Amino acid sequence: MSKNIHFVISLSLIIFSIFYFFLGFLLNENSAGAGGYEGDFVHSWNNLQIYLNNNLHESLLSKEFYSNRSPLAYILHEKFNPFIGSHYDYRVSVFLITLLIPFLLFFALQLKFEKLNILTLSVLSSIILFSPYVRTSGYWALEENYGIIFLLLSYIFYILFFFKKKNNKINLFLLVFSSSLCVYFDLKLVIVPLIVFLKIISSNEIIKYKLISVSLYFIFSTPYLYLVYFWKSIFSPQTRLTHEINSALYLDHVAYIIPILALYTFPFLFLKAKNFSIILKNFFKDKLNLIFLIVFAFFTFYIFFIYTPIELSYHANIGKGYLYKIGLLLFENDIYRKTFFLFSTLSAFIILILYIEKNVNDWLIIFYLVLLSLFTYPLLQEYLDPLVFLLILLFFKTKINFNYKFVYCLYFYFFCFQIFSNFYYSKSIYKFL
Repeated sequence: MSKNIHFVISLSLIIFSIFYFFLGFLLNENSAGAGGYEGDFVHSWNNLQIYLNNNLHESLLSKEFYSNRSPLAYILHEKFNPFIGSHYDYRVSVFLITLLIPFLLFFALQLKFEKLNILTLSVLSSIILFSPYVRTSGYWALEENYGIIFLLLSYIFYILFFFKKKNNKINLFLLVFSSSLCVYFDLKLVIVPLIVFLKIISSNEIIKYKLISVSLYFIFSTPYLYLVYFWKSIFSPQTRLTHEINSALYLDHVAYIIPILALYTFPFLFLKAKNFSIILKNFFKDKLNLIFLIVFAFFTFYIFFIYTPIELSYHANIGKGYLYKIGLLLFENDIYRKTFFLFSTLSAFIILILYIEKNVNDWLIIFYLVLLSLFTYPLLQEYLDPLVFLLILLFFKTKINFNYKFVYCLYFYFFCFQIFSNFYYSKSIYKFL
């Protein structure tokens, strides 16, 4: 492909993704199921009013605050956002904040993939604008995108501190600070400061930096620990009614999270070898792979055909990811549906093994997400999108040798995923095109 054609195609894709992102806002798109003025925006707006109409102490103790995250976002909006006087102004302000995500992702990718040209990096960064959850959260002033922003900031400072060696004291402070804020904006993002902390402690950096990082993490965690003491839980009093962690293990969530993880992993698999048949042949030659597959096959069979899922009185009809929704659309017969789930989940597990192979670092990240699903109710795909995509791009150790053709394919892959999400929640594709 000539440089001129590559330039035209890349620029067109970038412009389209930006246009499509703005169009979604103008059309009040809801491609994640939680949008709309009658959706989770109700909680977001009510939470904001609590901090606008009360002092900080009263707000923290409010029994009306409903969120499984800390109230930091609402505190910052109350202090620094002048555009919170109406529903629409508030939505616009969060929408504009969301636009930071593709720019920060571009800088993060530029630091990691230094040899990749700017146009290809820009196309790759623009893919994040197809995330149904980035879109819906940005359109309806929800909470998910703040954690994504600080995840990206954390990675940027991570690279600057460990690999660029620029202004180390400043970058160390910013690295610990931004990774700590990830937890304030989203509890599951505790994996970010965990990765950073383990890297600092195990690195060859001088002991002074290690002591500074330990001290800073302790200081930055103190307000959250105080909040937990205030709430008597990691969740607010109102949220505890539907999000309290208990002794129950939702084993069926393992079978549902594996396909979700594979959804984001699958396209990257094609960068590992040109001949897919060779990959499969090598997979079945490895006895360890076969053992894992057989064990997982028995586990999934038990989950879908023997295990009795825990039934609660709330959120029973939501979550479990795209595979569960496809099964509901395709099959009315319960046996056919469970058989579909079984073989699809096994296929997804094979995809993960083929891509990650024996990379311990990446398996530990996968294990963290799977372990988290055991205690998470309900299990929503929004908890993993676009998190898994970003983890693969930035924190996975499995090497990615990007080329512009693959980036184009990746672009259309996630665009199709967004179209499906929109179709599923709108029930008619013509409502949002």
